[in-house]
Amino acid sequence: MSSLRYYKIVIIFSFLSFIIAGCSSTKLETPLTEGEALKVLYDNALGLVKKRDYVDAAILFEDIERQYPYSKWSSQAQLMGAFCYYKSNMHDDSLNSIERFISLYPANEKIGYATYLTALNYYAQIQDVSRDQSMTEQALISFNEVINRYKDTDFAIDSKNKIDVINDRLAAKEIEIARFYQFDSQWIAAINRYNLILNKYGVMHDRDHLSVSIGQPNRVETGTMTFRIPELADSEGNLTYANREIDLNPSGRQIDFGIDYVTKLDNDLILGFKHTLSKDFNHIDSSALNNTVTFTAKIDF
Repeated sequence: MSSLRYYKIVIIFSFLSFIIAGCSSTKLETPLTEGEALKVLYDNALGLVKKRDYVDAAILFEDIERQYPYSKWSSQAQLMGAFCYYKSNMHDDSLNSIERFISLYPANEKIGYATYLTALNYYAQIQDVSRDQSMTEQALISFNEVINRYKDTDFAIDSKNKIDVINDRLAAKEIEIARFYQFDSQWIAAINRYNLILNKYGVMHDRDHLSVSIGQPNRVETGTMTFRIPELADSEGNLTYANREIDLNPSGRQIDFGIDYVTKLDNDLILGFKHTLSKDFNHIDSSALNNTVTFTAKIDF
């Protein structure tokens, strides 16, 4: 083979290699389609969720919603962003995202979950019974909406369980208020609160009986009492007496506030509990509050 022919072959193979390499390079640098780029973003956001990096995941889901508002992924990204904000305790951001989702996609198949997530946001913000319970009441409204609109879902089942907890919390708050009225001697207000608890929150069963009472024991309105007290005998053995006079005019008016609870455990056993709080005990003004607790049991043999 002549050297000239050899060089021609080398040049041809080099040219072909350059063309092949160029084609391969061109294929690698082909830009992603919109759908492919969106899937990469969404997968990245899900990866952050798996790592429990909910704040960054929420931001990425919002980017998807903003960059691709008309894609099929937009609504799902919006709801996932609301979920991530909820998990991050950023409840206002979560509620805003849910409100926007419901307004934009009222017929979406995930609308039931969006309503349930709204209730969860309120539920997560429930305060101790000593503080304001507005979030507790809002959570109750939202969970009832889930039950009424999506009764055959798992969301409704969990909503019923959480409503039981909410009712206990609201009843505890009412008890706290009733006790405040009770110890402040606002008897009528206290009774009204206790009645509200019984009627609204259904804490009693057929076997239970609870009664609330206010009473004023009888007292002598005015008068005196004289005691004749024997003293030592004189030298002749005669007894002498000294009169002691006691003022019977009361300085106060005793008021008894009572709570009586009786429950029938079975046909043979009935248990009772009674608590009585007395103000101005023994009709003595400004005397300390007197507490009396009584337990009773009735057993049939």
